[in-house]
Amino acid sequence: MLKQIRKLFTKEVRGPVKIPFANLSSFLEGREESITRTLEEEMAVHCPQITDVIERIQGILGVLRESEREPSSLPKLEKIARSSLPHFIRALQQHLSHPLPPEPEQFYREAASMLNGCINAMKGAGKYLPMVFPEEMKALRYEISVFGRSLNDMTAVLSRVREERQYITSFRKISESILSLTKEQHERKIRIETLKEQLKDLQKEGDRIRESLETVRKTAEYHRLEEEKKLVTLKEGEMTHRKLQKEQMLGAVLAVYRRAARIARHRKDREVEHLIEAAINQMENSHRDCDQVRDTIRQASPSVMVLIHSSALSLKGQDEQRIFSLPDLLPVEVFRACTDVYAADTEMAEMRRMIQEMPVQNTYLHLIGEEGGVQHAIQRTTANLEEERKAWESLPAQIQALRDDLVQKLAERYNDKYEIDFEGEGEERK
Repeated sequence: MLKQIRKLFTKEVRGPVKIPFANLSSFLEGREESITRTLEEEMAVHCPQITDVIERIQGILGVLRESEREPSSLPKLEKIARSSLPHFIRALQQHLSHPLPPEPEQFYREAASMLNGCINAMKGAGKYLPMVFPEEMKALRYEISVFGRSLNDMTAVLSRVREERQYITSFRKISESILSLTKEQHERKIRIETLKEQLKDLQKEGDRIRESLETVRKTAEYHRLEEEKKLVTLKEGEMTHRKLQKEQMLGAVLAVYRRAARIARHRKDREVEHLIEAAINQMENSHRDCDQVRDTIRQASPSVMVLIHSSALSLKGQDEQRIFSLPDLLPVEVFRACTDVYAADTEMAEMRRMIQEMPVQNTYLHLIGEEGGVQHAIQRTTANLEEERKAWESLPAQIQALRDDLVQKLAERYNDKYEIDFEGEGEERK
């Protein structure tokens, strides 16, 4: 009995209505339908009022039109009636003659335009008519004021509807953003797993290639290849030394021959100058024909030695003095240096060709190329995975911020009557 008595005096407190997030779209559609019905119901009251007012104003205009034919006792007022009244009637009829559309907001816009036209006509052509038609103009002012009050009532209704629609649009945008980010979160998770699998496959491929390389490195053919490469490296060192000796010798000879050519040019000895210049040209291009180098030096050497013995041409440094101490051997020494380098070049080219033609070399280079490609793919996939992971990790905070915003705005708008249940994200509940 005591419990029953308590129930009589205890007010049941209901909490907010929970809306599954998946059903939020349906809830917002229901709100839109509700405010549309409210708008239609309100307009069903105000629209006929405005239509009736317009009909009454047109009736008053009809009375004014007939009153125009009644003579006035005052000539001045007669003049005013004759000049202002037709303009006034035409102005009002021009604004009131347009049919009002059935759609509420279009109805409101057209009605507001009509009201503004009526007010402007009253201030313009109808400014002095109250003195001639006091009763009719008083009735007009009253009906226009009724028109304005009805339009104000419509304004309040439309403001509430527009405000609600703006909130619904805002809720819908936030909801769509949450759904979009949730979808992105799911898609990025799939891409992360896909990239992980790709990375595993690439690492397995890299291990396979490294094993193949190790197998190749253990073969006799590969050891022979390495020996050949070491021999080439040794020969390259020898060849570098030979080229240096050749360049040093030719450098010293060229320096002396260029000074000799200048002396011959200064003495205007064209024949000697030509011989020396030909030798210089061959030495500068000594990689072309060693025989030509030797022959041109042999032809120019006597003339150069004449200049040296006559003290017209001085030798500078130990290299020049050593090289030109035995002039008869100079062409042979240059020829030998030239042919040694050429022979070494030829031998090196042949050794490199043999290495390139060895099957194990092709196999090894192919595997090295594959390994490089796989390593590049691993680096690229790792970078993509890191980028995807960072983007995926940033999404929960963005989604939560949008959820909080939606909850706050919904609570502010509907005074905590509704609460979003985010466990219902995903497919809409039936």
